[in-house]
Amino acid sequence: MGILGTSVGSSIGYITLVHDAAVRAGGFFHVSTYFADVVSQGMTTTHVWESLRAHVTVDELREYWAPVSPMPYVERGLGAGKNAFMVYASTTDVPSRFDRADARRPPPPQRKSPHPRASLRPLLARAAAFSHIAGYRMLTFLRQALA
Repeated sequence: MGILGTSVGSSIGYITLVHDAAVRAGGFFHVSTYFADVVSQGMTTTHVWESLRAHVTVDELREYWAPVSPMPYVERGLGAGKNAFMVYASTTDVPSRFDRADARRPPPPQRKSPHPRASLRPLLARAAAFSHIAGYRMLTFLRQALA
């Protein structure tokens, strides 16, 4: 079985991938390593962060929300014989810590967006061709991974 996810769904999907023996492969778009980064820096979650920022730092929030973030599960996923295809970009909408070195945990296999400083949302809206190409690559990956 394979699983697909986008944005928050990619976080849930990756965690499912590493914990469920029946799921052998996953494809994830617009991935962020920590849910706290999405909330603190995301364009659509500004209102959530504004209500929290006076009470908690981003680092504290990463720790508190680690159970719903993919990064704490990377080590478990690396040795589990699972296949993951990840598309991410460094954005103000959904930042990715895959761009920064993390000596404690190497990132899983991934594919970086050809436009690392552009949010995928406007890119997808402006370029339907990108959507089709990305979808085709994701499905090709899943077909090969699950064969």
